[in-house]
Amino acid sequence: MRIYRAVGMVGLSVERGNLVVTERFGSKFNRRTVFEASRPDVDHIIVSCWGGSLSFDVFEWLNRHGVAFTVIDEHAEIQAEVIPAGHVSAHTKARQARMGEWERLALARPMIEAKIAGEWRVLQWLAQAGIIEECPAVPVEAEPDSLDALRLVEARAAAVYWGCVAGIPIRFDRPSRVPSRDWQTVGPRSSPKTGTPRRAVSPFHATLNYAYTILAGLARRVIVEYRIDPDIPLLHAYHATRPSLVYDVVEPVRPIIDRAVFSAFMKPGEPGLYARVESFIYKSDGTCVLNPDFARQWHDRVATKEVRGRFERIVEPLAEVLKSPAAPPAVPTTVRIKRPDGLEFLPVPIREYEQKDAKNESKPGTARICAASDCDREFIPNNPKQMYCSYRCRDREKQRRYRKEREKAGRCIQCGGPMDYPTTMHHNKTSPKYCSKCQEYFRTKYRRHRAGG
Repeated sequence: MRIYRAVGMVGLSVERGNLVVTERFGSKFNRRTVFEASRPDVDHIIVSCWGGSLSFDVFEWLNRHGVAFTVIDEHAEIQAEVIPAGHVSAHTKARQARMGEWERLALARPMIEAKIAGEWRVLQWLAQAGIIEECPAVPVEAEPDSLDALRLVEARAAAVYWGCVAGIPIRFDRPSRVPSRDWQTVGPRSSPKTGTPRRAVSPFHATLNYAYTILAGLARRVIVEYRIDPDIPLLHAYHATRPSLVYDVVEPVRPIIDRAVFSAFMKPGEPGLYARVESFIYKSDGTCVLNPDFARQWHDRVATKEVRGRFERIVEPLAEVLKSPAAPPAVPTTVRIKRPDGLEFLPVPIREYEQKDAKNESKPGTARICAASDCDREFIPNNPKQMYCSYRCRDREKQRRYRKEREKAGRCIQCGGPMDYPTTMHHNKTSPKYCSKCQEYFRTKYRRHRAGG
């Protein structure tokens, strides 16, 4: 995925059909980037801005070229997001909304298991590095036979995890310029300003919030590409202003980002955590935000192929369940997932789904390659007869077929009318493929373009 990151005072506009992005941050940098309409060469634009401007024709340009757009404020909160419209069928939405608790539990439980195992590995890594004294044992809970019980397991494991790292001290290159005592340690996950992780007061959690926000944007894009509604959750509660399923999918990947943030706060050859005062900004309300130069580095660290691949492996089982015309069996089966230290949860009943594969060559819900000649993208079909990843590929392939048929019949490949231009006899020139009317139309269009009209 090709991602462009813009920080500081950002302006977006469309000039002569091309997208223009300008960035300013005091006297440190002043950049101007142009994305040509003929070849945008970008899939996702992430803007971390402290202000700027945006014209309405930018949204039309983004939708026409299939480019995602995310705006993040200085407190690492998503203020606006535009994802290319993916067709989520009514069947998929209804199937997703009708999922029972056992089905959601069977899909959500591996995610929480992976998150707890990842947190335990991070603590083990910190203990080996000498940053914490010892690694606590993974808490063993009773059988989580409901979503509420699974949430309780996650909450207790998170309390142990963040309790172990909250007291880790942070050293700075200029201790005399540290503006608050909250900067001197990692601190608790909840901010004293809001009672939630939002608007962090410590540099570590401000960095973590920013990385998590970029992670959520990437997860939402993957969910939409699999034609799944990101607003219908598995584990989290429904929320009016945020896509809850995104935060379900993000859970197993959070420990990877935690370790990346800890690594960024380490200085080679020195124990403990270390940071530069210039990398953060202390706000008048006591909160901490990232300097734009430091914030820009995290886009490349978070939005990697490895992270995207993990999201695809997480979303794929959900897509298979939702896209398969399945019926619940009479008798549920059980699964058993092992912890990294050899312990196990008690078996959890799940439901199996038999896939009705009447005369289909490939099972519904499995990935296919788009049949268009100029597209090799994998997609999840909404029905067994779907051969193209989008309406655009289908229509373009249809136009190619019409052109070949018209050329074979000796007609104009553009309008299908009779050819009124004689065949050339010159050995260095090819025969015309357009009639006189189409040629005159293209000449007029070219002249207007050259004249700026």
